[in-house]
Amino acid sequence: MISLKQKNIQKTNSWYLVVLTFTLLAISNASAQEFNYTTTDKDSTYVLTMVEEMPQIIGGISELYSALTYPPVALKRRIEGKVFVQFIVDTEGNVTDPKILKDIGFGLGEAAIQALTTIKFTPGIQNGIAVPVAFTLPVTFKLKE
Repeated sequence: MISLKQKNIQKTNSWYLVVLTFTLLAISNASAQEFNYTTTDKDSTYVLTMVEEMPQIIGGISELYSALTYPPVALKRRIEGKVFVQFIVDTEGNVTDPKILKDIGFGLGEAAIQALTTIKFTPGIQNGIAVPVAFTLPVTFKLKE
């Protein structure tokens, strides 16, 4: 004979199993939708965050820092720190839709966006097709001693 306490434990365990199964199913469906990009439409509005071949800065990260101009106000006040910028690398390797996520002020966020929009990336590739990819990039501002 099963006691009332054991019945409650069994009901609770099955409830956790249902919630866990639903959560895992939702996560696996979201992952499948994000990574199984198979369209051949070049004008697609899909923007992915992870692809088989991620975009790379042509010339490397040093290319970004050589395009970076320290704003005079920040230079005068000796401001240093990180600016986080979110943007999309389109199918041609251009930076589009840049947004400052975290700024330290004094024109440093705008300087990071200016530098990003002047450089080129290799486009992201998924299933052999160039696709737009969303990026978040920290740009470090550090003065030379």
